[in-house]
Amino acid sequence: MGADHDADHGSFDEKPQIRTFTIKDIVSHPNEDIDLVTILFNQEDGGKKIGAMSFTEQHIPNSEFLERLPPSSNVVIPSYPNGLWDSIHNLPINRSGTTALPPVVRFENNPNGLVDVAILPGSSGAPVILTQAVDMFGTEITLNDRVKLLGVISDWYRINKDGDITLLHTDQTSNEVSLKYMIPLDVGRFIHSSEIINMKPAVIAKFNEYNQQKNSH
Repeated sequence: MGADHDADHGSFDEKPQIRTFTIKDIVSHPNEDIDLVTILFNQEDGGKKIGAMSFTEQHIPNSEFLERLPPSSNVVIPSYPNGLWDSIHNLPINRSGTTALPPVVRFENNPNGLVDVAILPGSSGAPVILTQAVDMFGTEITLNDRVKLLGVISDWYRINKDGDITLLHTDQTSNEVSLKYMIPLDVGRFIHSSEIINMKPAVIAKFNEYNQQKNSH
């Protein structure tokens, strides 16, 4: 789903036009234990091209960059907590916080990191956007590196009525997890963005398959 704002004014005063696009295919992560997919959709609908703001590979930080960051680095997470959003302007809700571990660390040796942000149902797949301005040595991070895609939200932690820490998936509804019997821990888990790069060969293979089918007709 995409939204068109007034290109001449950059205004949010009018409700944007919302368009629906057909999903062409879904490519799963090569590791079935990693809950991450790439969704391919048609480039045009009704003769109009899709317009979107997106991240590129340049926005995915490498280990050398992550090692420079302080343990509690600033992040912003745009999402739809419990279905809350701005329906007039077609905008998500931006939650802000910090990383709960050094960004370079893989929690429990899995491809995950932690954020100190209250995560709720409706946040599944939300980008964890790094907005740290200085590194751990106090050196200013250049504007080109100021915004990075740290990862994608996948799970969140709560304490259940028995006092046990429970990991819940963000696509579960409030009713399914009985939130009234749980204490928020305000810790979310995300999949490191490097795993998006690991999906690239499978996505390229799918595009090659499309091209072969197209050329055979």
